[in-house]
Amino acid sequence: MGGGAVLLEGSDGAAVGIGVDSRAPAMRNVPTFTLHGRWWLRLRALAVLARAYWGTLARRIRRGQMRPGWRIFFEVGVVYWRNATRDALGFGDLRLAREYLDTVRFDIPFLQHVRILPAEDAPVTGRWFLPKKPRATILYLHGGGFAFDPRSLDQLIVLIAVWTGAAIYAPAYRLAPEHPFPAQQEDALAAYRWLLRRGTAPAQLAVVGDSAGGNLVLSLLAHLRQERLPMPAAAVCLSPWTDLANGGASMAANAPYDLIGPDMVARWAAWYAKGRDPKDPELSPQYADTAGFPPIYIQAGGSEILIDMIRAYAEKAKREGADVTLEVWEHMIHNFQAFGDRQEESEKALYRIRDFIAARLASAPPPAR
Repeated sequence: MGGGAVLLEGSDGAAVGIGVDSRAPAMRNVPTFTLHGRWWLRLRALAVLARAYWGTLARRIRRGQMRPGWRIFFEVGVVYWRNATRDALGFGDLRLAREYLDTVRFDIPFLQHVRILPAEDAPVTGRWFLPKKPRATILYLHGGGFAFDPRSLDQLIVLIAVWTGAAIYAPAYRLAPEHPFPAQQEDALAAYRWLLRRGTAPAQLAVVGDSAGGNLVLSLLAHLRQERLPMPAAAVCLSPWTDLANGGASMAANAPYDLIGPDMVARWAAWYAKGRDPKDPELSPQYADTAGFPPIYIQAGGSEILIDMIRAYAEKAKREGADVTLEVWEHMIHNFQAFGDRQEESEKALYRIRDFIAARLASAPPPAR
């Protein structure tokens, strides 16, 4: 099927194939980008982008799409970010590596619908992403291997703000390796407490995170249970990194397709854990229990390296009686939702996030499509 397919694995353990319309919508516009930072970093990033584009074009001419249904800009983006991240990890200076990953910033078509303001009174430095007439609140915990917070991740946060109509607080939690575990979890808990103190009702609050941020979402729920704090109405995890031991056959099998590679997650896990056992339940939600958790909705790509651990987490949580729904988008990769309406599956996934949150948050009807 040209548009791929979704495997829906509900909290009752049932699995059903859901066909996705193979008719690709018209491209909204051609992606553009801006350059930032030092001139030599710009040139280096442009060279990586050029190689990604021409290499992808040549490969598609010879062998077709890397995965079924991938548009050319989607495929170029996947190749670029994988190569740029690997390039950044080769820098001796981590601050320079972070600056390098901020050099190329792709445009955010929906930015005119969202105001981005500093969260000046928050205990954890961060930003508000405010759509018109917010209907609810989201605490968003970003990905980046616990070590990076590139502005490219704004694309995903803006899209979720637009699709859900929720005000999003995205804390800039401390980063590893300078600040290993438990700094990130402490900041996530402080951010959640702050939202409660300022009057946010748990019934109108969702916690959302991607990749390492998905790990932090699940860890945050465990801390809320321990601290006897009110749970949010819902939790959403996008490609959550549930097991820092990085097991599963997909770690190698999907490495040729994904945004991230086994070498990257191994480096990030070592930075974050700093000598602790990666199977410690406080580090890896895969080994923690889910008693008392709110409804959890997980989206993942069938072609991402983390898919085996994500499936294992969902299966374990359902055995424990948790209300967990996992949707696997067959040919998609890590954080595929960030491509928005430029990739059919990404757009459909955003609508599913919207519907899940709207169904579980009090007085939070979804915005008109």
